[in-house]
Amino acid sequence: MEEIRLGPIEWGVVTAHHPWGMGVRLEESGDEGVIVLDSIHDDFLRCNGEYWPEIGERIRVRRYLYGSPNDEVRLTSRESAMEGLVNGYDPPRQYPLPEGFGPAQEGTVVAHRDWGVEVRLDSGRVGQLRARLMEGGPDPAPEERWPGIGERVRIRPLGFWPDGSLRLSGRPSCVDRMPRRYW
Repeated sequence: MEEIRLGPIEWGVVTAHHPWGMGVRLEESGDEGVIVLDSIHDDFLRCNGEYWPEIGERIRVRRYLYGSPNDEVRLTSRESAMEGLVNGYDPPRQYPLPEGFGPAQEGTVVAHRDWGVEVRLDSGRVGQLRARLMEGGPDPAPEERWPGIGERVRIRPLGFWPDGSLRLSGRPSCVDRMPRRYW
């Protein structure tokens, strides 16, 4: 097996979400690169699109230093790569579920915002259901498909956004079929 080599840690900006990963523009060089699903995070759950950084968000990445198809710039944002461990941990780290992660439940839409909708859960907590987490695909739901104020929605709390607000997902793959290993 060939040793995986990585370039130095660089800053990049997320430019796209795809079913297979993310597009990232490197700040210093301007190169466009891709992070495929298994290179996003060491924890399987956090490779899921619900946990990806938003488009426009700055992230730390490293280049894979090997020839890739069509001279594509391949990147990783895995914690192990940032620490210099490119072939994983020995033994693997056990990641706890994110604080705020919970079972699928229902709530009521209480407000529309420029990024999506606020939902009051039956428990009384209010969370953010952003447009890109309303539907099954990677693209944000157009505003005309957002649930209306007062409408009941089925969601799953995923944790917290960087600003401390509750992160919600309405994607069927997340609400109805979370990976078994987490339950």
